[in-house]
Amino acid sequence: MPFVTEWYEGFSGIYQDLKQYLAQPVDPVVRALNKDELWAKLQALSDSPIPPTGQPAKLARLKAQIARAGPAKLFTCLTADTPADNNRVERDLRQLVLKRKRSYGSKSMPGARALATVLSVCATAWRTDPNNYFTTLAAL
Repeated sequence: MPFVTEWYEGFSGIYQDLKQYLAQPVDPVVRALNKDELWAKLQALSDSPIPPTGQPAKLARLKAQIARAGPAKLFTCLTADTPADNNRVERDLRQLVLKRKRSYGSKSMPGARALATVLSVCATAWRTDPNNYFTTLAAL
């Protein structure tokens, strides 16, 4: 669908602008201006005319989420020390997700909590000292 492709390209351009702004030295005044500029671009993109055939439901939901979130939540990375994406979190959770998939999930909520706790401790021990993982884990 050309409409969706154009929308994605516009959204991708806004994200590229965001990454460029984050690469610059932190100046609160400039960052506030950057946030306003990005929000204006995002609003213009979301307000773009819908083709006569309509828009996919997923895109409509995404536009609604953007409108509800507003610039304060969407561009927090410009004004606070937070990453613009959650790739690190996704990488950290990958092993847990794969374990859950291989073992067909947990049978109960207490079992799920226990597994999450054990894997969290193991992951923390690994990140703390990968060369002495078992020693670190035993110390915990």
